[in-house]
Amino acid sequence: MQEGWQVLLTRARVLVSDWQAEIATCQFSGLFSHPLLMNPALGIDHGDARIGLALSDDLRMLAHPLETVAATKAPLDRICTLIRERSVDTVILGLPKNMDGSRGPAAQKVEAFATNLRSRVPDVKVVLWDERMTTVAAQRSLHEAGRNSKNSRSVIDQVAAQLILQGWLDSQSFLAQ
Repeated sequence: MQEGWQVLLTRARVLVSDWQAEIATCQFSGLFSHPLLMNPALGIDHGDARIGLALSDDLRMLAHPLETVAATKAPLDRICTLIRERSVDTVILGLPKNMDGSRGPAAQKVEAFATNLRSRVPDVKVVLWDERMTTVAAQRSLHEAGRNSKNSRSVIDQVAAQLILQGWLDSQSFLAQ
């Protein structure tokens, strides 16, 4: 009798596995789409030396660190490639405002970067998002996790991009309520 249950369980696992593969194939081919699934959004923390990137999930609920790009080595090429590869339709670019809300030289660099990005990917929405204190918050969270800032420079930029993107995602879910 026990062998019969094992056979049934094995068949059930095969059916579920086949079903999951079929859904994945349909999703990939565009035959099936869930109404809550969206294209992911890309978060960017622009710096003079490094650019941190983060990507949302398809439900646009959570932001995840993605990678760090050197700001001096044609970062737009890599970012545009990621946008195409990941089917990103919205980019959230951190705007480094001064504490009083004014825009200084760093914000002007980011605005110029946004203009260049918009010209390279005109079908993608580029949103400038206030990023005040995100790098400090990223450093603090990494420090609390036991990582020192010297060994975490590239990760700090990714976490800052994640915080920028998560702030925007949270604001969108709040607006939808």
